[in-house]
Amino acid sequence: AHIIRHRLLAKGIPEAMLPDANWEYAADVLYAEGFGLCETFDPDAETPDAFIKRICDIIGASCTQSKTDGLIYLDLLRNDYDIDALPVFTDADIVSWQDEQSVPGEVANSVSIGWRDVLVDGGLDRVTPPSKALGHIRSHGRELHQQIDMRGIPLEGIAMRVCERERAARSTPLRRITIATHRKHAHLRPGQPARILCPLRGIADMVVRVGECDHGTPTDGTLRWVLLQDIFNLPDAVALDPSLPPRGGDPLGLAAELAMEAPYVELVAALTPEQMGRLGEEAGYLLTGVTPPSR
Repeated sequence: AHIIRHRLLAKGIPEAMLPDANWEYAADVLYAEGFGLCETFDPDAETPDAFIKRICDIIGASCTQSKTDGLIYLDLLRNDYDIDALPVFTDADIVSWQDEQSVPGEVANSVSIGWRDVLVDGGLDRVTPPSKALGHIRSHGRELHQQIDMRGIPLEGIAMRVCERERAARSTPLRRITIATHRKHAHLRPGQPARILCPLRGIADMVVRVGECDHGTPTDGTLRWVLLQDIFNLPDAVALDPSLPPRGGDPLGLAAELAMEAPYVELVAALTPEQMGRLGEEAGYLLTGVTPPSR
């Protein structure tokens, strides 16, 4: 949040256009997630707007200017809303409707994230183990892998969580709904959540994110929206690849334990040849009734 804010101020955006409550909330959420980045802006490589978009892509956010008050907001794509308080699109609000869904065979079912390990002297470019949608791979018979470059990420834990988020977003066939409505929800910004309650169009209740909004022309006040199914939630935790070196911290205790007798087939499979010989010998004593010698 501070990186984006600093770049906006460097562009000459007045600080008064960045509402404190909105930006402080976003910064607090990112801080609680441990979502820090190590990034620098290179004016010879990209524009300020491209840099800001790249940061937003990493943290899962949208930075846009409101059409109603002219202020610039940072909206995180998180599951932090009260669903009952979300703005609602109903059949009565809609002038036109087009419902699309991505083709399952065209989405990625395996994702890895390129990041830069700052705990190594001088930094080291690394790539996370792939996060795979195994059900999608099995059902379509092949793996569709994408590697995403996010070298602003400095720590493995963040990279793995982002990898899970991107895999969930890219492996799920998303519903993309393009609608035209009256000006009932003209205050909504890209990235903000809303609900669709349109049973006449086959959707009883679905949470969506605003992707785009065209506010029309002075002679045509119709709003045209692109709405995406809301699945952009950052996982709280994911399992790291055990083959990678640990990053510190004490091991956690088991949440539950169960002791049970080992199945015979597993017990035999674990025996050494010497133990197998003894087992056969003792079985022979049992069958013949001969008392085995004491050992």
